[in-house]
Amino acid sequence: MPTIKQLQCFRSIAASQNMSETALQTGVSQTALSNSIARLEDELGVKLFDRVGKKLVLNEYGTAYLKYVNIALEALQNGQTFVNSIKLSNSNMNTVSLYSNSALFLTQPINDFQKAHPEITVYQSEVGISQMRESLVTVSNSLIITGESDLQSNSLEHEVLYPDRTVLFVPKNHHLASRYSVSLSDLKDEVFIMVPPWLGFHEHCERIFARAGFTPNVLCECDVPMRKFFLSRGEGIMLASPTVIQSGLFNDVAVPVFLTDEFVRRNLSVFWAKHHVLTPSELVFIEWLKTFFDKLDFPT
Repeated sequence: MPTIKQLQCFRSIAASQNMSETALQTGVSQTALSNSIARLEDELGVKLFDRVGKKLVLNEYGTAYLKYVNIALEALQNGQTFVNSIKLSNSNMNTVSLYSNSALFLTQPINDFQKAHPEITVYQSEVGISQMRESLVTVSNSLIITGESDLQSNSLEHEVLYPDRTVLFVPKNHHLASRYSVSLSDLKDEVFIMVPPWLGFHEHCERIFARAGFTPNVLCECDVPMRKFFLSRGEGIMLASPTVIQSGLFNDVAVPVFLTDEFVRRNLSVFWAKHHVLTPSELVFIEWLKTFFDKLDFPT
């Protein structure tokens, strides 16, 4: 069988059609290139090039053979890339790299996980949903946590962590504060405090408002401190994940009211690149999150 070096030399010459130019590009002497092609042709029993002036042009045999050489070299490169990915994963066996829109719902589970598994370090970063779509879908060795509908890519695998069901937060003196549940369509006359547009949850809210058949009256789109401020003043109501109840950040200014509509579901999911082999640490972390969220006593 031809060596990989012979196949690489053959493909380089086929591309440049010139022995001296190929020698300059590859750093292999013209003599070595010539000998390599000669041995390859001897092994195949046919000539692969015709000399046309100063050019070496693929003949019928060479043109046919090049197709298979390209397939073989590409397969070997893909194999090398895959092995390197495994090596990199194995070199970071005791770390978990994690991207999410917000740390709000992950603070408690990550804290508990680190206490239970001090040998594993979790690196968590916050990024916008557009950045996830533009660049993180190609990430090789990181997990991404967001809504199941937020990322749609053939290059990703995912697993549902929690069948999230959107909940309403209202000020403690609000007329709905004594209610256990309410339909989203009953809120069309309310004023809403929204999360920032760079969060996947913002897009989810826009979708469910459309399903409910109305455009919300939005007071502002803001971060956690501002949302809490407006809730404390009774100036609006807020949609959130029920995991926000667990965080306790709004418990002193608002009460949760559950939404009865089926379409308010948003499955919280973990994503990873298809070519990435999950490390033992990542597998342990994913199972930990599933168990943590499964224990939350919220309607699903």
